[in-house]
Amino acid sequence: MVSIQELKRSFRSEMNGVAAAAMRDAGLGYKLCWGISLPVLRRMADETGQSYPLAIALWQEQVRECRIMAPMVMPPDEATDADADLWAHTAGNPELASIAATTLFCRMDHAPQLAFSWIADPDWLVQTAGWHTLARLFAAGQEPNQRATDELLDHMATALADPHLPLRKAALAAAQRLSEMALHFQRRIDTMLSSITTEGTNPQKQE
Repeated sequence: MVSIQELKRSFRSEMNGVAAAAMRDAGLGYKLCWGISLPVLRRMADETGQSYPLAIALWQEQVRECRIMAPMVMPPDEATDADADLWAHTAGNPELASIAATTLFCRMDHAPQLAFSWIADPDWLVQTAGWHTLARLFAAGQEPNQRATDELLDHMATALADPHLPLRKAALAAAQRLSEMALHFQRRIDTMLSSITTEGTNPQKQE
């Protein structure tokens, strides 16, 4: 198995100084950032292969590239619900919440249950991870039942009116994916969005 130290050495050769400086200025909260692009990190993760121990160790590092690679190398069938819940609550920034959701959380057996618990969480970053997970599930054709849809739309309306742009964008992505699944979902989404716009909030407004 590739060691963390070997990966860290490989980061040096892929470093993007300009991107690293921009990310530091953005305040993503990492102790160290090499500015490596996501496609390069995905390639490195593919070359490394999946490993539960390595994924856990990478997540514990305060290095951007290590934390991003953690969900990429985590085997979805070995990750526990407790692992996913811990990672959703400790992502620390929208970039990592999105990547963990789209590369790992959505591929886990209990992804729908986890995502529904996260969109009801008081932490907006946890909610963001939940909506990104749901967007992927909807895109894969997993439909919520009637009761789940009612709950989902209530939380979605709240998220789309939230002041945090990454959360609004994640919820809007889930709304768009859900509306593409069936006409009755599209009608309910359109009604909800019309209601939000009427109340003076535009969920698609950029900040």
